[in-house]
Amino acid sequence: SNQFSLDVFRNKNCFVPVLLSSTPQSICPGQTIQLQSQKGYGVLFDWKLGGVTFQNTSNQNANIMATGTYTLASTSETGSCATTATGSIVVNSGTGAVPADPIITTNSPVCSGQTLTLSAPAVGGATYSWIGPNNFTSSSASNSISINNSSPLAAGEYSLQITLGFCKSNAKDKVADVVNLGVFNVTSTSTTNSTCQGTPLTLSTRNDNGFTYQWIQGALDIGGQTSTNLSVTQTADYKVRVTNPSIAGCTTVTPIVSVKVLAPPVLAVTKTGDLCIAQSISFNSSTSVFDANGTKVYAWDFKDTGTSALASPSHAFASANTYNVTLTGNYLGVAGCSDIEIIPITISTTVKPVITPTLTAICPNETSSLSVDGISFTSILWDDASTANPRIVNAGGTFKVVTRDNNNCKDSTTQVITTKPGSTININADQTKILSGQQVFLSATGADNFIWTPDTYLDNPAISNPVATPLATITYQVAGTFNDVNLCGGINEITIEVAGAISYPNVFTPNGDSKNDVWEIPNAASMPDCTMAIFDKSGVKVLEQAVNAGAWDGTYNGKPVPPGTYYFVISCPDNKTTGNILVAR
Repeated sequence: SNQFSLDVFRNKNCFVPVLLSSTPQSICPGQTIQLQSQKGYGVLFDWKLGGVTFQNTSNQNANIMATGTYTLASTSETGSCATTATGSIVVNSGTGAVPADPIITTNSPVCSGQTLTLSAPAVGGATYSWIGPNNFTSSSASNSISINNSSPLAAGEYSLQITLGFCKSNAKDKVADVVNLGVFNVTSTSTTNSTCQGTPLTLSTRNDNGFTYQWIQGALDIGGQTSTNLSVTQTADYKVRVTNPSIAGCTTVTPIVSVKVLAPPVLAVTKTGDLCIAQSISFNSSTSVFDANGTKVYAWDFKDTGTSALASPSHAFASANTYNVTLTGNYLGVAGCSDIEIIPITISTTVKPVITPTLTAICPNETSSLSVDGISFTSILWDDASTANPRIVNAGGTFKVVTRDNNNCKDSTTQVITTKPGSTININADQTKILSGQQVFLSATGADNFIWTPDTYLDNPAISNPVATPLATITYQVAGTFNDVNLCGGINEITIEVAGAISYPNVFTPNGDSKNDVWEIPNAASMPDCTMAIFDKSGVKVLEQAVNAGAWDGTYNGKPVPPGTYYFVISCPDNKTTGNILVAR
């Protein structure tokens, strides 16, 4: 077998004694006093009086009755270390009578917070020196001490020595006890100290053997409620008084617990909004009744995986169905105090409008008719605030319509109409100033087809190069179009001035607005020998008079003539002028 050895080495430690008693000391006749030193283990203490050993033992203290100079040496480490304490204690002879050893009395035990009192019989002219726990010291002529508002730190051994002149009694000890009641609090079966009407709430405090308990509601003791538990059904402030009956006046009162007994909530819910897919519906529970002493809790279940904790939330449903939306109202931390409101909702599918245009691309002088078709709608509203169906547009853009269907569901759509580029129509004439009856050769370019208006004096208004033989100054307008429907035509005009011809307006508006209400020949006063006649399209003569007789007011036999084109003949001795007039109202 293996063999092991263990060597133990100990460092040498020479003990050096220390004198604890002060110097000088006084000793009175017949008195014994104790000189004190620091304790050591395995040490012999050699006390000497005047250099002569009178006690050589392991007791570090020495009781003496004689005056003189005392020194102390020690031997340790089994005699191998001999040391001497620094200094000496001088004991002088005191005068006077040695006071009797004190007999200490106390009101201990006391309760934490009460006053702890210790006292001894009175000795005239004496000084009382106390030493106690927690570094307590006192030296006065009073034979008692009081520790106010005591705590367990004041519990322990108290020592008293009486000094009379130079003479001191022996120190005597007394143990005093301070009982700590501990901390008592009230807890309840609810984290919020609240309960619902009809449901008792249990309050509890710590159960310590030997203590008594008295429950208090407001400022009054509750009769018969002396256990550590209390069942309450009323809103009030509660506390409990705890007493240690073995110590007079040893009582504590717990902090107050405020109990709230709550009335169950009564829910009321209204809803607003379109009951349609993807439309936000507002739920309002503001008229619900809750107890003001409770903290409201709302729990919404929209039955489509959606939930909310708001009092009045909004929610949009993603599919058509019937939902029994549920609101549960209760109080924070109070079980079983709730109300439930069920709100049935039927969500309908929204019918999306469709815009059908007659043209998706238009020329500058064209229009497109936008029609909303499909299912009948109860309302149609365009982005220009109009409700027409169809809507006529004469320019490109994005056009939006908002509709409501038979389920009152709102939706919208847009239609884009583009504008095709127009073309430039060029118009020319071989001459623009002629004598009455001369020919003018007109021409137009920039399109495939042409229409000239008016066709008066033209040989063919539907060609690009007609010949005009005007008798009076006239303005021709030509409209050019393309065979390709994706191209836009254009319009241009030219005026041919006829010298010697009578000038006249070709349109007037006899509508009574005092603007352009009559038709008359300029400078008519200079034409006293000329007459004029006006005919309708059927050849009926509606007016015949001298040119200078005044203007025509657009009437025949005292009644307004219908709007349209009328024809006139002005006859002068040396020429005759014909033309047309447009009556517009």
